[in-house]
Amino acid sequence: MSEHKDLVEILAAMKSAHAKARPVVAEVRIDRLRRLQALIRTHQARFVEAGIADSPEQSADLTAKADAWVTKALEARKGRPRSPVQPEGALDVDGPVPAAWTPPPPPPPPPPKPVR
Repeated sequence: MSEHKDLVEILAAMKSAHAKARPVVAEVRIDRLRRLQALIRTHQARFVEAGIADSPEQSADLTAKADAWVTKALEARKGRPRSPVQPEGALDVDGPVPAAWTPPPPPPPPPPKPVR
C-alpha cells in the first residue's frame, strides 16, 4: 500500500507543478484530446491485435510495438513549439477594455428544394 501512496503523492506533485507552469485552459485540453484521438485512430489496429493475441508473449510484443509508436510520436512533438493558445491573465480593471468576442457567422442557408 505504501507504493500506491507514494505514486499518488508523486502524481499530485507533478500535476501541481504542471498547473503552476502553465494553467490549463479549455483550448489546451481540447487540443490534447484531439491528439490522443489521432494517436488511437492511427494505431488502433496494433492495440486490437495486442488485445486478441494468442499468447501473453505475443500480446506483450504487440503492446510494446504500439507503445513504441506512441513514444515516437510524443518525442516528435517535443521538438515543436506549443500551441499558440496562451492562458488569459487576470482582468485589469484599470486597464484597456478587452477585445469583444464575436461569434462565428451563421451557416449558409440550405439549398433550394427541387421543383416537382
